[in-house]
This record gives sequence, structure tokens and C-alpha cells, in this order.
Amino acid sequence: MKKENSKSKKKLIIVGAGASGLVSAIEAKRNGVDVLVLERMDRPGKKILATGNGKCNLTNSFYDKDTYRGEHREFAYHTIHKFDYQNVLSFFESLGLFVVENNGYYYPKSGQASTVLDVLLLQCRHLNIPILCQKEVIKIKKKNNEFEVFTADECYLSHYVLLCGGGKSNEKLGSNGSTIQLAKELGHKIVPLAPALCALHGKGNFFKETSGVRVKARIRLKIDETYTEWNQGELQLTDYGISGVMVFCLSRYAVYGIMEKKGVHAHIDFMPDLNYDECKEKLLFLKKIVPYKTIPQALEGLLNQKLALAITKFCNMKTDLLIKDMTMDQCNKLSGTIKNFQVEIMNFADFSKSQVTAGGVSTKQIHPDTMESKLVKGLYFAGEMVDVDGTCGGYNLQWAFSSGMIAARSISREVQG
Repeated sequence: MKKENSKSKKKLIIVGAGASGLVSAIEAKRNGVDVLVLERMDRPGKKILATGNGKCNLTNSFYDKDTYRGEHREFAYHTIHKFDYQNVLSFFESLGLFVVENNGYYYPKSGQASTVLDVLLLQCRHLNIPILCQKEVIKIKKKNNEFEVFTADECYLSHYVLLCGGGKSNEKLGSNGSTIQLAKELGHKIVPLAPALCALHGKGNFFKETSGVRVKARIRLKIDETYTEWNQGELQLTDYGISGVMVFCLSRYAVYGIMEKKGVHAHIDFMPDLNYDECKEKLLFLKKIVPYKTIPQALEGLLNQKLALAITKFCNMKTDLLIKDMTMDQCNKLSGTIKNFQVEIMNFADFSKSQVTAGGVSTKQIHPDTMESKLVKGLYFAGEMVDVDGTCGGYNLQWAFSSGMIAARSISREVQG
């Protein structure tokens, strides 16, 4: 293994050329720091291209207590307040990228995620920041206040190291958990990794009959005997279970519940705009005005056709039963099922089909003002490999930008002394 000579020594080595790595490299170099970026993939920023369905939802102006998750969710807010969505917009404007806003969601005006990556890479090129691809870091050692950063064929030297190689979600886009393993080898606690922003697999045959249905609904999770998070929006029914943004935002709680061997159930309200009594009144009204219709046909006035048929079957009612012959008990059962359809969650989409990773390097061991390790002086973290994950809506990119920028500024201050 070749070791670079002291003349090639860098002040800062950044591991990972994703959103946080590129932003931090630009900020550090703008502040006069000698930077080298090492990337395990054949080209940088692959995951950026896939965000926001290829449109790249850069950030969001709305935040609440449920926006970010992790063992210590206050950590994320502390960091983001130091570099918020307005700072992100200003940063990209300084690169010549302008945005459009839609209900608090911000996208590049071009409508293309590739524009975001292009302006970052062009700025790196303008600043002469070297980005070495197909250089997976396999080990890091600290000797005499200096880091030795090993790839398969090189050993690079630096005074500071910033790890931002992502989690384990969607390995084909660059994240395989290797940088988290590096942090673990350097003595850091790792909160168990789990897929987040992913689909959930339900028990039973109901979903095979409703596959492809999209419906406005409300979902609440029950883990063991405790009701936890809920969300409302568009629900996508698949042949294996439930999906869509609403489910993605709840998924990390269900995933951890299953990983911890707990019972996980989703309670689905297929008619969230009505309460139980109002739903029941609708059914009795239909009984009066369309007595010639079967129950599934009558329900089509309220629900998707496939869903109406599946719910009728689920309630053990004959599909040719006329609604005029519906008993009060059957009416109660239909209303209860529509308003509180209970499904056991058996499994979840794996890392390859999840948008982000929950868990990672414990925030207890990171300084929130600097993103520096509390255990290893000169070692910093940013992005998805930290135990911070956000809901859908540009929040995970915001975290990547904020944490990368705070780390770069802290390192710059240290270098400038």
C-alpha cells in the first residue's frame, strides 16, 4: 500500500461525495481549507439525482416536532436552526440555481435534480476540489494528531476527517453502511439501522384484491397495546400492503416495532372526512334511496369500486346482497370496518427499497454546535450516517446540507486557528 508523501497531505478529507459531502467541500474550500473528497462509487452525487422523483425537493419551510426523528430529535433542530431552509436557498442561489415554491416545498426552477448536482460539481471544479471516485475508505487510524485514511491501494493523510458516506438505503446509489462501520471501529455507538420512508407489508389477502387503489385515508399505528403515530393523506394499496408518502412518514416506527419483536398494527380510516355516526347515516341513507343496488354497488358512491367490493367480502357479506336487505348489525360492521380497518404489519421493504436510513452514529457522541465527535478530536460527521432521519418533503436533504455546512464551518475555524 502506497502512502502519500507529506507534500500531498490534506487539511481535510471528506468521505462521501453526496449532498452533505459536496456542500461541506465547497464551504471548506471557500474558507481556504485544503480539501480532498473520496467517493466509493464511480461518480459523485448519485442519490441526489433520485430525490423528489427526479425533481429534487431541496428543502421545506415547514417544521414541527415530528419532522425529524432519532433517539434525541432535538439534536437535529439545534443544528438546522444554525443553517435553515433560507440559508440553503441562499447557498444555491450563490451557485446560480433558483427555486420554485409549492406549499412550502422548494424545487429547482429547472424541475430537474440533475441541475442541483451539476451546480455543486461545477463549483467544486471551479474551486479545484479533487473528487476521487471508486475510492472506498476501508480503515481510518489516528496517529499523533494526524489521520491515516486507507483505501484498497492508498493511504491518505489529513488533519481532519469528515465522514458523510450515508446510511444503508439504496446501495446502488452509493450508501452501503461502510462509513458507519468506520465510525464504529473508531469507538462510536451505533443506534441500530433500519429502513425508513418505506412501504409496509400487511397480513392477509385483502390487499391482493385492492392492489392499485389510491384513496384519501387516515392511518394510526398500534405497537403492542399502545397507539403511537398517525398520519393522513393519500394511501396507496399494493398487492403486499400499504405504501405512499403517508405510510413512508410512519414507517420507521413500524419497522423498529417489528425489529423489536413487537406486535404492529395499522388502523386505517377509509373515510376520514366523516365520523363513525356520519358514516353509518350515509349507509342507511343509501339503503333508502338506492334499494335496488347491491351493497358493493351502493358503496361505490362513497369508495373506490375495488375497495368497496373488498370491504364487503371482508365483512363476510354476500356480494349480491341488496342494500335494502342490510341488517343493522351489518350496517354497524360495515361502518366499523370503513372507519377502522385493522391490519397486522408483518414486514417492511428492505434497505434497497427504502429512501433513507434510520439509526446511525449516536448523537450523544457528537457536538451539536460543530458536528465533531466527542470521542475523537478532529473527526466530524454529517448527513444520513448520523442518527437523524426526517419525514418526506425535503427534510433529509435539509439535514444533509445543514450538518455538512456546520461541520465545514467548524473545521474552517479550527484550521484558521
